[in-house]
Amino acid sequence: MPYFCDLFKEKDMRKLGLLSIFVLAMNALQAQTKLIVNEFSQGSGGTKEFMEFLVVGNRTCTDSTVDLRNWIFDDHNGWYGGSGTGIAAGHFRFTNDVNWEKVPFGSIILIYNSADRNLKIPVGTDDPTDANGDLVYILPITSNLLEHNILEPISPSSTTYTYPNSGYATPIDWVPVGLANGGDAVIIVDPADKSTAHFSVQFGFVPGGGAQTPTVNLGPVISGANAYVSNDQYATVSGWTVGIANTAEETPGEPNTPANATWISSMRASGSSGITITFTTTAPTCTVAVGSISVTAPLGGAFTYSIDGVNFQASPDFNNLTPGNYTITVDDGSGCNGSIAATIADVPSPPATPDFTVVQPTCAIPTAEITITAPVGAVFTYSIDGTSFQTSTIFSGLTPGNYTITVRNAAGCTSTADVTITNPPSAPAAPTVASPVNYCLDETAVALTATGTDLLWYTTVTGGTGVATAPTPSTSTEGNTSYYVSQTIAGCESPRSEIEVVVTSLNLAPITGTAVLCGGNTSQLSHPTPAGTWATSNASVATVDNSGLVTPVAAGTASITYTVDQTVCSATVSIDVTVVDFEMNLAASATTINQGTSVTLTASSAQTFTVLNWLPESAFTDLTATTQTITPALSEDYAVVGQSAEGCIDTARIRVEVILEDEEIYIPNAFTPNGDGLNDFFTVYGNTIQGFEMTVFNQWGEKIFHTNNLIGWNGQHRGKVQPSGVYIYVIHVTMNSGQLIKRKGSVNLLR
Repeated sequence: MPYFCDLFKEKDMRKLGLLSIFVLAMNALQAQTKLIVNEFSQGSGGTKEFMEFLVVGNRTCTDSTVDLRNWIFDDHNGWYGGSGTGIAAGHFRFTNDVNWEKVPFGSIILIYNSADRNLKIPVGTDDPTDANGDLVYILPITSNLLEHNILEPISPSSTTYTYPNSGYATPIDWVPVGLANGGDAVIIVDPADKSTAHFSVQFGFVPGGGAQTPTVNLGPVISGANAYVSNDQYATVSGWTVGIANTAEETPGEPNTPANATWISSMRASGSSGITITFTTTAPTCTVAVGSISVTAPLGGAFTYSIDGVNFQASPDFNNLTPGNYTITVDDGSGCNGSIAATIADVPSPPATPDFTVVQPTCAIPTAEITITAPVGAVFTYSIDGTSFQTSTIFSGLTPGNYTITVRNAAGCTSTADVTITNPPSAPAAPTVASPVNYCLDETAVALTATGTDLLWYTTVTGGTGVATAPTPSTSTEGNTSYYVSQTIAGCESPRSEIEVVVTSLNLAPITGTAVLCGGNTSQLSHPTPAGTWATSNASVATVDNSGLVTPVAAGTASITYTVDQTVCSATVSIDVTVVDFEMNLAASATTINQGTSVTLTASSAQTFTVLNWLPESAFTDLTATTQTITPALSEDYAVVGQSAEGCIDTARIRVEVILEDEEIYIPNAFTPNGDGLNDFFTVYGNTIQGFEMTVFNQWGEKIFHTNNLIGWNGQHRGKVQPSGVYIYVIHVTMNSGQLIKRKGSVNLLR
């Protein structure tokens, strides 16, 4: 893979040719592979490891299994260099047992560490012989259907190592294939060629010079992780995913993803036999709700037929079939079969219930007309008596009475709808109106309304020409104006109703009061016109009571309105009130410093501000600067006073603790517990230490030492000497002054 990645950098036509060769090579590799790694896991903790293999191939009548007897599986054996990375002594193979002689394509073989069972493999699910026929074999590593050789390969191995023919026995533990967190491999070897991998997944290190090339080279797969094939591209890095153990990404004994499941299912499907099937179908009709399938080829006494893959019959005919999809299967009696999909169409549906419009009789025209609007088209005919059908959708000259509209489609199915033709109408009553309609002077008016049909509007009680558009009154002049409206039903116009529009005036003075509120300050608004109502547009910003007292809630702007309603008209005035949530912040470059050390104080705010003062004033030379650098002699509280652009004032505070010179401590970054009397213990040094507590963790986060004794740590855990490396410490020191100093860091243990 690295070789091909380098080729991608060359910008010429040669790159495209080589890429094509690579793709063809990957396809050829997949075509000849028989057994692959589908998933492996480092486990969520301990050694809860497992390896999941998958038998691959395309089924045919004559080829559907793989002989796995004596096939070898191992972790890294030295073939990929890496200075012996992940090489555990020994390896495993499948026994020369009939159980492995014919393993079907699509079979999953799950082998796990029974001494530290993975939490995703429930107890009681072992099935080493696929007794339940689900094509999933589940074996503990100690199964007698496996063999191990604990003698070789051993580290350091070589890139030319060849597996032996003897030295095998019943397995006793997982150790020969234990996976290393820092880098390892999972290798499958065909016994026909024991000097190279049939399939391999190498991870966590770069193969050395002169090493063999793994099938797939992944990045790190550390403790708590797993790796799995996410589709069918098992021979490419893009086909693999590194996941998290003991989550939904870890699926021992099952497909890894929907795409992976689809691929595995395709390998489990029956292979093609070359049988060509032809057939005819009879679809349901409006009167017969079932159909039939008749196989027309192949025919003969040697063949049996099925439409569900389970029940076979000698007859090629299947009757009384409900609508749906079927799979026709023909078996030739020799173990081969062919399949083809067939569909029985749905029972023809009746036309949709007719939609139609009716022009009822009017004062002027005493007959009606029906127009069918849906369904329409050349395949439909129509009737209003159920006997005489026509292609036209219009029936006219109809006298009052009840009719049944019938629509018939090409399949002979019908649907109906009832309609009644009414008698010609009498003259209607005048429309219903609301009068008078009141407006304030210059108030925005809306169009007049009335309840009725086909309204006509007039400016006179009689005569004139009516218009269908309702007038919008003018409010520019005080006074009364009358408008008139009639309705027309079935061609008959009614008497006119009068609507009187009354325009009066009401002018309000502006609202007075403070429009900017700082923090929790309230504002008393007022208006000279009494009996009005106060309201807020946004109660989440500010509220207002009946007296006009505005109370801030949160930063923002709210419109406060004052409305006066004098029955005839009303008026509203408003004022925008802004609530300012001004907050000053004060930060220090360090809140705990040694005596004589400078510290920088920085004032800030989310709003624009100016600095009014610093406290205590004696500590600062510029009382309006936003940043101050000082050298405190003792621990002190400091404050900054700021003012926003709106005039709001806020104070922020911070305390700086000063460690006096005689209370400093020293923590070494390395020690050598070799018994020579020099640097044999890791501890804290200081002149005025009153109390002490120290905890040490190894590189995996395990707590290996804790003490309150200043003697410190001697580099041992439970009496065992710990290896050289980096360890993490957490130290709390209480000084004679009562000051608590906390430190966290790392120390090198050197031997």
